[in-house]
Amino acid sequence: MASILGVDHRPSIAVILPLAVAHARGILLGISDYFRRRPEVWISVLDHWEGTDALFTNSKPSGIIAFIFRKHHEEMLINLRVPVVSVANTIEGSRVPRVHVDDEAAGRLAATHLLDTGLRQFAFLGDTRVPGIRLRFQGFQNVLRSRGFDCSMLDWSNEIETWLPFDPRNLLAQLKSLPMPVGLFAPYDLLAYNVARVCHHGGVGVPEEVAIIGVDDDPVLCLASQPPLTSIRIPAREIGYRAAQLLDEMLAGREAPAEPICLAPMPPQVRMSTDIVAVPDKKVAEAVDFIRRHAHEAMGVAQLWERLRMDRKEMEHRFKVSLGRSAGEEFTRVRVERAKNLLLDTDWGNDKIAEEAGFSTASYLIRVFRTHVGVTPSVFRQAFQHRP
Repeated sequence: MASILGVDHRPSIAVILPLAVAHARGILLGISDYFRRRPEVWISVLDHWEGTDALFTNSKPSGIIAFIFRKHHEEMLINLRVPVVSVANTIEGSRVPRVHVDDEAAGRLAATHLLDTGLRQFAFLGDTRVPGIRLRFQGFQNVLRSRGFDCSMLDWSNEIETWLPFDPRNLLAQLKSLPMPVGLFAPYDLLAYNVARVCHHGGVGVPEEVAIIGVDDDPVLCLASQPPLTSIRIPAREIGYRAAQLLDEMLAGREAPAEPICLAPMPPQVRMSTDIVAVPDKKVAEAVDFIRRHAHEAMGVAQLWERLRMDRKEMEHRFKVSLGRSAGEEFTRVRVERAKNLLLDTDWGNDKIAEEAGFSTASYLIRVFRTHVGVTPSVFRQAFQHRP
Protein backbone atom coordinates (compact mmCIF):
# COMPACT_ATOMS: atom_id res chain seq x y z
CA MET A 1 0.00 0.00 0.00
CA ALA A 2 1.37 3.43 -0.87
CA SER A 3 2.46 5.78 1.87
CA ILE A 4 1.46 9.41 2.29
CA LEU A 5 5.12 10.23 1.71
CA GLY A 6 4.93 8.76 -1.76
CA VAL A 7 7.19 5.80 -0.95
CA ASP A 8 5.17 2.80 -2.05
CA HIS A 9 7.47 -0.01 -0.99
CA ARG A 10 7.25 0.63 2.74
CA PRO A 11 4.37 0.42 5.25
CA SER A 12 3.45 3.87 6.52
CA ILE A 13 1.90 5.12 9.75
CA ALA A 14 0.16 8.47 10.07
CA VAL A 15 0.34 9.92 13.60
CA ILE A 16 -2.11 12.77 14.30
CA LEU A 17 -1.45 14.50 17.64
CA PRO A 18 -1.86 17.99 19.16
CA LEU A 19 1.87 18.57 19.59
CA ALA A 20 1.36 21.71 21.67
CA VAL A 21 0.18 19.39 24.47
CA ALA A 22 2.97 17.89 26.56
CA HIS A 23 1.48 14.42 26.99
CA ALA A 24 0.85 14.22 23.22
CA ARG A 25 4.59 14.65 22.71
CA GLY A 26 5.11 11.89 25.29
CA ILE A 27 2.78 9.66 23.28
CA LEU A 28 4.86 10.38 20.17
CA LEU A 29 8.00 9.30 22.05
CA GLY A 30 6.33 5.99 22.92
CA ILE A 31 5.28 5.43 19.31
CA SER A 32 8.86 6.11 18.21
CA ASP A 33 10.15 3.70 20.87
CA TYR A 34 8.08 0.91 19.41
CA PHE A 35 8.78 1.51 15.73
CA ARG A 36 12.49 2.05 16.28
CA ARG A 37 12.82 -1.72 15.95
CA ARG A 38 10.94 -1.52 12.65
CA PRO A 39 13.08 0.81 10.49
CA GLU A 40 11.17 -0.19 7.37
CA VAL A 41 8.07 1.64 8.66
CA TRP A 42 7.61 5.25 7.60
CA ILE A 43 6.02 7.51 10.24
CA SER A 44 4.40 10.79 9.20
CA VAL A 45 3.58 13.10 12.12
CA LEU A 46 0.80 15.65 11.71
CA ASP A 47 0.24 18.38 14.28
CA HIS A 48 -3.30 17.42 15.18
CA TRP A 49 -5.68 17.88 12.24
CA GLU A 50 -3.62 20.39 10.30
CA GLY A 51 -2.68 18.91 6.93
CA THR A 52 -4.85 15.82 7.19
CA ASP A 53 -6.48 16.57 3.85
CA ALA A 54 -3.66 14.52 2.34
CA LEU A 55 -5.09 11.46 4.08
CA PHE A 56 -8.30 11.81 2.11
CA THR A 57 -7.05 13.05 -1.26
CA ASN A 58 -3.71 11.29 -1.74
CA SER A 59 -2.50 7.75 -1.16
CA LYS A 60 -3.67 6.27 2.12
CA PRO A 61 -1.33 5.33 4.99
CA SER A 62 -1.16 1.71 6.12
CA GLY A 63 -2.46 2.62 9.56
CA ILE A 64 -3.25 5.61 11.79
CA ILE A 65 -2.70 6.56 15.43
CA ALA A 66 -4.67 9.68 16.33
CA PHE A 67 -5.84 11.88 19.17
CA ILE A 68 -9.45 12.09 17.97
CA PHE A 69 -11.51 14.95 19.39
CA ARG A 70 -14.53 15.00 17.11
CA LYS A 71 -16.98 12.36 15.89
CA HIS A 72 -16.72 13.50 12.28
CA HIS A 73 -12.93 13.08 12.41
CA GLU A 74 -13.41 9.51 13.63
CA GLU A 75 -15.86 8.83 10.79
CA MET A 76 -13.39 10.18 8.23
CA LEU A 77 -10.68 7.87 9.52
CA ILE A 78 -13.00 4.86 9.58
CA ASN A 79 -13.94 5.57 5.97
CA LEU A 80 -10.32 5.23 4.92
CA ARG A 81 -10.68 1.50 5.72
CA VAL A 82 -7.26 1.14 7.32
CA PRO A 83 -6.50 0.17 10.94
CA VAL A 84 -6.98 3.10 13.32
CA VAL A 85 -6.04 3.40 17.01
CA SER A 86 -7.18 6.35 19.12
CA VAL A 87 -5.15 7.65 22.07
CA ALA A 88 -7.98 9.75 23.50
CA ASN A 89 -11.21 9.15 25.37
CA THR A 90 -13.18 12.10 24.04
CA ILE A 91 -15.97 10.64 21.88
CA GLU A 92 -19.19 9.07 23.14
CA GLY A 93 -19.62 5.60 21.67
CA SER A 94 -16.25 5.58 19.91
CA ARG A 95 -16.00 2.95 17.17
CA VAL A 96 -12.22 2.55 17.01
CA PRO A 97 -9.81 0.72 19.34
CA ARG A 98 -8.42 2.98 22.06
CA VAL A 99 -5.41 3.19 24.35
CA HIS A 100 -5.58 5.90 27.01
CA VAL A 101 -5.16 6.64 30.69
CA ASP A 102 -7.60 5.19 33.22
CA ASP A 103 -9.61 8.38 33.66
CA GLU A 104 -11.59 7.21 36.66
CA ALA A 105 -8.37 6.29 38.46
CA ALA A 106 -7.02 9.79 37.77
CA GLY A 107 -10.06 11.26 39.51
CA ARG A 108 -9.55 8.93 42.46
CA LEU A 109 -5.94 10.04 42.83
CA ALA A 110 -7.00 13.70 42.76
CA ALA A 111 -9.59 13.17 45.50
CA THR A 112 -7.21 11.17 47.68
CA HIS A 113 -4.51 13.82 47.42
CA LEU A 114 -6.86 16.65 48.36
CA LEU A 115 -8.30 14.64 51.25
CA ASP A 116 -4.79 13.97 52.54
CA THR A 117 -4.21 17.71 52.89
CA GLY A 118 -7.05 17.82 55.42
CA LEU A 119 -9.49 19.61 53.11
CA ARG A 120 -13.18 18.97 53.70
CA GLN A 121 -14.79 21.12 50.97
CA PHE A 122 -14.39 20.23 47.29
CA ALA A 123 -15.31 21.49 43.83
CA PHE A 124 -15.04 20.33 40.22
CA LEU A 125 -14.84 22.27 36.97
CA GLY A 126 -15.03 20.45 33.65
CA ASP A 127 -17.18 19.48 30.69
CA THR A 128 -18.72 16.19 31.79
CA ARG A 129 -20.25 15.67 28.35
CA VAL A 130 -16.80 14.41 27.32
CA PRO A 131 -16.46 10.71 28.33
CA GLY A 132 -12.95 10.98 29.77
CA ILE A 133 -13.79 14.11 31.76
CA ARG A 134 -16.98 12.49 33.06
CA LEU A 135 -15.02 9.45 34.25
CA ARG A 136 -12.48 11.67 36.00
CA PHE A 137 -15.32 13.41 37.81
CA GLN A 138 -16.93 10.09 38.74
CA GLY A 139 -13.68 8.76 40.20
CA PHE A 140 -13.23 12.00 42.12
CA GLN A 141 -16.78 12.02 43.43
CA ASN A 142 -16.81 8.31 44.36
CA VAL A 143 -13.79 8.67 46.64
CA LEU A 144 -15.24 11.77 48.29
CA ARG A 145 -18.58 10.08 48.89
CA SER A 146 -16.90 7.00 50.33
CA ARG A 147 -15.37 9.33 52.92
CA GLY A 148 -18.62 11.16 53.62
CA PHE A 149 -18.06 14.24 51.43
CA ASP A 150 -19.42 15.64 48.18
CA CYS A 151 -18.34 18.38 45.82
CA SER A 152 -19.72 21.51 44.22
CA MET A 153 -20.08 21.53 40.43
CA LEU A 154 -19.01 24.82 38.88
CA ASP A 155 -20.93 25.97 35.81
CA TRP A 156 -19.34 24.98 32.52
CA SER A 157 -19.48 26.93 29.27
CA ASN A 158 -17.80 26.70 25.90
CA GLU A 159 -16.15 30.04 26.64
CA ILE A 160 -14.18 28.33 29.38
CA GLU A 161 -13.24 25.57 26.95
CA THR A 162 -11.71 27.94 24.40
CA TRP A 163 -10.71 30.85 26.71
CA LEU A 164 -10.99 33.12 23.66
CA PRO A 165 -12.76 35.35 24.36
CA PHE A 166 -13.15 34.59 28.06
CA ASP A 167 -14.71 36.81 30.70
CA PRO A 168 -13.41 35.53 34.05
CA ARG A 169 -15.99 37.33 36.16
CA ASN A 170 -18.53 34.49 36.25
CA LEU A 171 -15.91 31.91 37.23
CA LEU A 172 -14.41 34.26 39.81
CA ALA A 173 -17.84 34.85 41.35
CA GLN A 174 -18.40 31.09 41.54
CA LEU A 175 -15.02 30.54 43.17
CA LYS A 176 -15.66 33.25 45.76
CA SER A 177 -19.05 31.71 46.58
CA LEU A 178 -17.48 28.37 47.57
CA PRO A 179 -16.96 27.48 51.23
CA MET A 180 -13.23 27.89 51.87
CA PRO A 181 -10.72 26.42 52.04
CA VAL A 182 -11.77 24.25 49.10
CA GLY A 183 -9.98 21.66 46.99
CA LEU A 184 -10.73 22.12 43.28
CA PHE A 185 -10.17 19.40 40.69
CA ALA A 186 -9.65 20.62 37.12
CA PRO A 187 -9.38 17.51 34.91
CA TYR A 188 -6.57 18.80 32.66
CA ASP A 189 -3.70 21.22 33.18
CA LEU A 190 -4.74 23.99 30.77
CA LEU A 191 -7.99 24.32 32.69
CA ALA A 192 -6.19 24.20 36.06
CA TYR A 193 -3.75 26.87 34.84
CA ASN A 194 -6.57 29.21 33.87
CA VAL A 195 -8.39 28.65 37.17
CA ALA A 196 -5.17 29.57 38.98
CA ARG A 197 -4.86 32.64 36.74
CA VAL A 198 -8.41 33.77 37.60
CA CYS A 199 -7.65 33.27 41.31
CA HIS A 200 -4.40 35.22 41.03
CA HIS A 201 -6.01 38.23 39.35
CA GLY A 202 -9.20 38.04 41.41
CA GLY A 203 -7.54 38.09 44.82
CA VAL A 204 -8.34 34.46 45.72
CA GLY A 205 -5.46 32.79 47.54
CA VAL A 206 -3.99 29.57 46.13
CA PRO A 207 -3.68 27.21 47.98
CA GLU A 208 -4.85 28.78 51.25
CA GLU A 209 -8.38 29.47 49.90
CA VAL A 210 -8.54 27.31 46.74
CA ALA A 211 -6.17 24.34 46.38
CA ILE A 212 -5.97 23.28 42.72
CA ILE A 213 -5.01 19.94 41.18
CA GLY A 214 -4.93 19.13 37.47
CA VAL A 215 -4.09 16.19 35.21
CA ASP A 216 -1.27 15.65 32.67
CA ASP A 217 1.69 17.16 34.56
CA ASP A 218 2.55 19.47 31.68
CA PRO A 219 5.75 21.09 33.04
CA VAL A 220 5.34 24.28 31.03
CA LEU A 221 1.80 24.99 32.22
CA CYS A 222 2.36 23.72 35.75
CA LEU A 223 5.51 25.78 36.33
CA ALA A 224 4.20 28.87 34.52
CA SER A 225 1.22 28.98 36.88
CA GLN A 226 1.22 31.25 39.93
CA PRO A 227 1.73 29.26 42.11
CA PRO A 228 3.05 26.12 40.35
CA LEU A 229 0.37 23.45 39.89
CA THR A 230 0.03 20.01 41.41
CA SER A 231 -0.94 17.53 38.69
CA ILE A 232 -1.68 13.83 38.19
CA ARG A 233 0.97 12.28 35.95
CA ILE A 234 -0.07 10.44 32.79
CA PRO A 235 1.94 7.46 31.43
CA ALA A 236 2.02 9.13 28.02
CA ARG A 237 5.06 7.31 26.68
CA GLU A 238 3.60 3.94 27.58
CA ILE A 239 0.28 4.93 25.97
CA GLY A 240 2.16 5.65 22.75
CA TYR A 241 4.08 2.40 22.92
CA ARG A 242 0.96 0.33 23.55
CA ALA A 243 -0.97 2.13 20.80
CA ALA A 244 1.84 1.42 18.32
CA GLN A 245 1.97 -2.21 19.43
CA LEU A 246 -1.79 -2.56 19.02
CA LEU A 247 -1.72 -0.97 15.55
CA ASP A 248 1.12 -3.26 14.50
CA GLU A 249 -0.92 -6.28 15.62
CA MET A 250 -3.93 -5.02 13.66
CA LEU A 251 -1.77 -4.55 10.57
CA ALA A 252 -0.71 -8.17 10.97
CA GLY A 253 -4.36 -9.25 10.83
CA ARG A 254 -5.08 -9.70 14.55
CA GLU A 255 -8.42 -8.58 15.93
CA ALA A 256 -8.42 -5.51 18.17
CA PRO A 257 -9.78 -5.85 21.74
CA ALA A 258 -13.41 -4.90 22.22
CA GLU A 259 -12.65 -2.78 25.28
CA PRO A 260 -10.17 0.11 25.45
CA ILE A 261 -6.74 -0.48 26.96
CA CYS A 262 -6.62 1.75 30.05
CA LEU A 263 -3.27 2.44 31.70
CA ALA A 264 -3.03 3.50 35.31
CA PRO A 265 -2.09 7.13 36.04
CA MET A 266 0.94 7.86 38.21
CA PRO A 267 0.85 9.61 41.59
CA PRO A 268 0.57 13.40 41.45
CA GLN A 269 3.57 15.65 41.07
CA VAL A 270 2.97 17.79 44.15
CA ARG A 271 3.65 21.52 43.86
CA MET A 272 2.59 24.67 45.68
CA SER A 273 -1.02 24.80 44.46
CA THR A 274 -1.94 22.12 47.03
CA ASP A 275 0.71 22.91 49.66
CA ILE A 276 -1.79 23.34 52.42
CA VAL A 277 -2.55 21.76 55.78
CA ALA A 278 -6.28 22.43 55.94
CA VAL A 279 -6.82 21.44 59.57
CA PRO A 280 -8.66 23.86 61.89
CA ASP A 281 -6.75 22.56 64.91
CA LYS A 282 -3.60 24.72 64.79
CA LYS A 283 -1.52 22.32 66.85
CA VAL A 284 -2.42 19.39 64.60
CA ALA A 285 -1.68 21.53 61.55
CA GLU A 286 1.73 22.40 62.99
CA ALA A 287 2.47 18.72 63.63
CA VAL A 288 1.33 17.67 60.12
CA ASP A 289 3.47 20.37 58.53
CA PHE A 290 6.45 19.19 60.60
CA ILE A 291 5.92 15.57 59.56
CA ARG A 292 5.72 16.46 55.86
CA ARG A 293 8.95 18.44 56.06
CA HIS A 294 10.91 15.98 58.21
CA ALA A 295 9.47 12.51 57.52
CA HIS A 296 12.56 11.61 55.46
CA GLU A 297 14.71 12.03 58.57
CA ALA A 298 15.44 9.30 61.09
CA MET A 299 12.74 10.11 63.61
CA GLY A 300 9.47 8.74 64.89
CA VAL A 301 6.40 9.83 66.82
CA ALA A 302 8.20 10.19 70.16
CA GLN A 303 10.75 12.57 68.64
CA LEU A 304 7.93 14.49 66.93
CA TRP A 305 6.16 15.38 70.15
CA GLU A 306 9.45 16.03 71.91
CA ARG A 307 10.61 18.45 69.18
CA LEU A 308 7.24 20.25 69.16
CA ARG A 309 6.92 20.15 72.98
CA MET A 310 3.41 18.73 72.82
CA ASP A 311 1.69 16.16 75.01
CA ARG A 312 1.68 12.86 73.11
CA LYS A 313 -1.55 11.42 74.50
CA GLU A 314 -3.51 14.63 73.95
CA MET A 315 -2.12 15.13 70.45
CA GLU A 316 -2.81 11.57 69.29
CA HIS A 317 -6.45 12.08 70.21
CA ARG A 318 -6.57 15.43 68.39
CA PHE A 319 -4.91 13.85 65.35
CA LYS A 320 -7.58 11.16 65.14
CA VAL A 321 -10.37 13.72 65.49
CA SER A 322 -8.90 16.07 62.87
CA LEU A 323 -7.53 13.64 60.27
CA GLY A 324 -8.94 10.22 61.10
CA ARG A 325 -5.44 8.80 61.41
CA SER A 326 -2.62 8.79 63.95
CA ALA A 327 0.63 10.72 63.76
CA GLY A 328 2.43 7.45 63.09
CA GLU A 329 0.11 6.70 60.17
CA GLU A 330 0.79 10.18 58.77
CA PHE A 331 4.54 9.53 58.98
CA THR A 332 4.05 6.28 57.04
CA ARG A 333 1.74 7.86 54.45
CA VAL A 334 4.17 10.68 53.72
CA ARG A 335 7.13 8.29 53.50
CA VAL A 336 5.30 5.91 51.16
CA GLU A 337 4.31 8.80 48.87
CA ARG A 338 7.91 10.03 48.83
CA ALA A 339 9.10 6.51 48.00
CA LYS A 340 6.60 6.33 45.10
CA ASN A 341 7.96 9.53 43.59
CA LEU A 342 11.58 8.47 44.03
CA LEU A 343 10.82 5.15 42.34
CA LEU A 344 9.33 6.99 39.36
CA ASP A 345 11.83 9.85 39.15
CA THR A 346 15.14 8.09 39.84
CA ASP A 347 16.87 4.80 39.07
CA TRP A 348 17.98 4.37 42.68
CA GLY A 349 17.91 0.97 44.35
CA ASN A 350 15.83 0.15 47.40
CA ASP A 351 18.65 0.97 49.84
CA LYS A 352 18.91 4.54 48.57
CA ILE A 353 15.13 4.92 48.27
CA ALA A 354 14.71 3.78 51.88
CA GLU A 355 17.34 6.23 53.09
CA GLU A 356 15.87 9.19 51.22
CA ALA A 357 12.25 8.40 52.11
CA GLY A 358 12.85 7.92 55.83
CA PHE A 359 12.72 4.11 56.16
CA SER A 360 15.34 2.53 58.39
CA THR A 361 16.19 -0.32 55.99
CA ALA A 362 15.37 -1.50 52.49
CA SER A 363 13.60 -4.56 53.86
CA TYR A 364 11.40 -2.35 56.04
CA LEU A 365 10.61 -0.17 53.01
CA ILE A 366 9.57 -3.23 50.99
CA ARG A 367 7.38 -4.57 53.80
CA VAL A 368 5.58 -1.26 54.47
CA PHE A 369 5.26 -0.44 50.77
CA ARG A 370 3.67 -3.80 50.01
CA THR A 371 1.21 -3.35 52.90
CA HIS A 372 0.09 0.12 51.79
CA VAL A 373 0.38 -0.08 48.00
CA GLY A 374 -0.32 -3.78 47.45
CA VAL A 375 2.88 -4.48 45.48
CA THR A 376 6.62 -4.30 46.09
CA PRO A 377 8.60 -1.19 45.10
CA SER A 378 10.15 -2.99 42.12
CA VAL A 379 6.76 -4.09 40.77
CA PHE A 380 5.40 -0.55 41.26
CA ARG A 381 8.32 0.92 39.30
CA GLN A 382 8.02 -1.62 36.49
CA ALA A 383 4.32 -0.90 36.08
CA PHE A 384 5.06 2.71 35.09
CA GLN A 385 8.25 2.36 33.11
CA HIS A 386 7.79 2.74 29.38
CA ARG A 387 9.18 -0.06 27.29
CA PRO A 388 12.59 0.50 25.69
